[in-house]
Amino acid sequence: MSIRARDTAEVEDLGWELAQATKWRDGLPRLAHTLAKAASTGTGYLDSEVELLREHLANVAAKVLGDYPDHVDTANVGNWQLLATIDALIKGEKTAANYHFAWFQVLNLALKGEVHR
Repeated sequence: MSIRARDTAEVEDLGWELAQATKWRDGLPRLAHTLAKAASTGTGYLDSEVELLREHLANVAAKVLGDYPDHVDTANVGNWQLLATIDALIKGEKTAANYHFAWFQVLNLALKGEVHR
C-alpha cells in the first residue's frame, strides 16, 4: 500500500508538541504523557507500559468507532489520535506519528473555529 495518503508535512518539534498536548489532557491516562516524553526523547519505557498504552488505544478506538455515525465525541477522537501518535513513535513509525498528530491538530483547530475550507 502507498504511504501517500498518510504522508503529511512533518510536525516541527513533534516531541515537544506531543508532550504539551498530553500534559493535562482530560480522558488520557497519565501514562500517555510519560510515554509521549519517553518515545520522543528516546529514553526507556517498560513493555508493560506499552501494553497498557495499547489497551487504552484499543478501547478509545472501539468507543469512537462504536458510537459512529450516531455520535461523534471529539474529545475521544482527539485522545485516539494522541494515543496513536505515541504508539507510532514507540514503533519507530515517524510518518504514522506525524499523520495522527496532524489529525489531532486539525481537530483542535476546527473546535476553535480556525479551520477554513
